[in-house]
Amino acid sequence: MKMKSKIIAGCVMSLCLPVTAFAKDDCTKAKDIINVVKSFHAPKAELVDKINVDLNLSLKAIGDYPEPTGLLYRYEDEKVILNLDKDGRVLGLEKAVAFNKDGELCKLVNGQVSIDDGEDSTQANMSFKFLYPDGGGSHAMADIYEGAKDGSKIMKGLAPGGLGFVVPSLKTLMVKPKDEDGAQPRIRFVKNGVDVKTPMPAKLGKAHFYKLKDIKATKADTVLIEGEYILEANFKISDKDIAKAQAELEAKADTANTITE
Repeated sequence: MKMKSKIIAGCVMSLCLPVTAFAKDDCTKAKDIINVVKSFHAPKAELVDKINVDLNLSLKAIGDYPEPTGLLYRYEDEKVILNLDKDGRVLGLEKAVAFNKDGELCKLVNGQVSIDDGEDSTQANMSFKFLYPDGGGSHAMADIYEGAKDGSKIMKGLAPGGLGFVVPSLKTLMVKPKDEDGAQPRIRFVKNGVDVKTPMPAKLGKAHFYKLKDIKATKADTVLIEGEYILEANFKISDKDIAKAQAELEAKADTANTITE
C-alpha cells in the first residue's frame, strides 16, 4: 500500500513506517503495524498498572485521491475489515493483536480493495497517549515516575518492529482541562502535606508541561490538582518548539477573531 506515514506522539514526533507495494491490489505487509499494536494493546501487566495507553491510527487521502473507507486484513482464508470513522480513525485496531504477521493490509475505498497505481495515495497518522488513571485530584509522585518509566518501556517495544527510529522516553508531565472549553486545572506540588515551589511549565494552549526532572528537584511526594483534568506522561519537550507552537496557535486565534468581527 503506497502511503506516506507519520507517527505523532505527545507534542512533537514523526517517523515513516516502511511500506511495500503489491501488484494491482493496494496492500502492504501487516507485520509492522501488528508489532506496534501489540506493543500498546498487549503489554506486560506490570507496565500498565500505573499508566494507561491509548493508540490511534487514522488514514487520509493525499491530493485528489478518494478517501479510504477502511482496511482489509487478509491471511489465507481469514479476512477482517477495519472500518474508519468520520475522521478517518481506524476502528477496532486492537484486533490486530491476533493477526498473523504474514498477512497483509489492503486499503478499501467504498468497501472495495483499491488498485495500486504506484503513487503515494494515503497519509497514515499514528498517535499514542500515556494517560494516568483518575486519582481524584491526588497523585503520588512515585506513581507518576513509575508510570512514565513503564510508558517508556512500552515505547521501546516498538524498536524490534523495524521502524528504524530512536525511541524517546517520557520526560514530562502534562495537565490540561478534561473538556476543551473547560477551566484550567490548578496544580500544586506538596511534600509531607506542605506546598513546595511549583516549577514553571511550558504552555501550549491549555496544556501545561512540567519537566519531571524539575519536579524531582522540588522533592515533592504528591501532586494535587483542582478542577476537571487530564494527566498524561509526555515526551521531552523543547522550550523553543513549544514557544513557537504557542505563537502559531495565538496567531491562528487572532486571524479567526478578525474574520468573525
